[in-house]
Amino acid sequence: MSNVLTEVPIESIWDYFPAGVILVDANCTLTGLNKGAEELFGINRSKLLEDDFRTNWWQACRLPASIYQHFQLAVDQGLAIPASTTTLTCDVLPLTLKYTVSPVYSKSKQIIGAVGFFNNIGLDWGQRVEHLEKLASIGQVAAGTVHEIRNPLTAIKGFAQLIQNRANVSAIPVIGEYCQLIRDEIDHINAIVSDFLTLAKPHAKHYKKLNIVELVSDVLAFLYGESLLLNIDILTKLPVAPIFITGCSENLKEVIMNICRNAFQAMPSGGSLQVAVSDHNDTVRIELSDSGCGMDSITLQKLFEAFYTTKETGTGLGLSICRRIIDEHGGHIQVTSQLGYGSTFTIVLPQEKSSGLI
Repeated sequence: MSNVLTEVPIESIWDYFPAGVILVDANCTLTGLNKGAEELFGINRSKLLEDDFRTNWWQACRLPASIYQHFQLAVDQGLAIPASTTTLTCDVLPLTLKYTVSPVYSKSKQIIGAVGFFNNIGLDWGQRVEHLEKLASIGQVAAGTVHEIRNPLTAIKGFAQLIQNRANVSAIPVIGEYCQLIRDEIDHINAIVSDFLTLAKPHAKHYKKLNIVELVSDVLAFLYGESLLLNIDILTKLPVAPIFITGCSENLKEVIMNICRNAFQAMPSGGSLQVAVSDHNDTVRIELSDSGCGMDSITLQKLFEAFYTTKETGTGLGLSICRRIIDEHGGHIQVTSQLGYGSTFTIVLPQEKSSGLI
């Protein structure tokens, strides 16, 4: 197999080129990336060039499936992709990139790979570094604060449980009800601080090959009892054959569960939630459509902003975390909604093309 790096005479300026450069071979497998790409995407290139990650390089760079498809068009059909833009989230700060993708030819005019050039057209590096430093400080403070809050909450909840037990023995129902309210509110506070901790200090993720059809089925089975209590019908359209992706099972379940529960809350008087999984060649689509209250245009525009919420008890972090998780998997979320007619969330994820990650 030809190595693109040995046939493209750019070694002397490779790490000094003022852009992120990614090279792939004729199989769309990563063969190299320069220092600019390493810094732009916040990745360790020596780690990325290991065998287990070279076929999933675009996911590690958190690039959308459309860009990977552009590389495939370049190596399969010799198509050059003109200057285009994309937005991704390498951290909490959205990153706007301008990029081009072109086929790479050998001396005998055979396509041996493709090269992509990526430029940050958003914040300059100084602003970006300053922003990341602030985020790091906030993350450290948030992580410490969460633990300091949780310790007294655990003690309070324990004493509330003891008081409730004694109230039940003494047949004083009012005190028992008050204690239950205290415990419920403590659980709510714990959920809020957990969201802050997740946003400020993401946990290490273990990516592996997953059957997304089975994963969605597991989440819906978990939510079945809750949907019955709320008088909500869950209607499914799931393929029989498995569809494989590379991802973190725990995180993806969190995304689907969060969107389903948001749909439940949008249908306080009952309704239906339609869940469909479909195969689209290189991608898989998960559609979740509810018959709830829908959203206006302003809410749609701000839906994934951190701390934006229309709920009285919400933190506005749930969907922001969901978007980040999907971005980290190389996918994206689309939302359509009409006030009074419900909403549809569509999750698009790249399909697994190799059994590299286990």
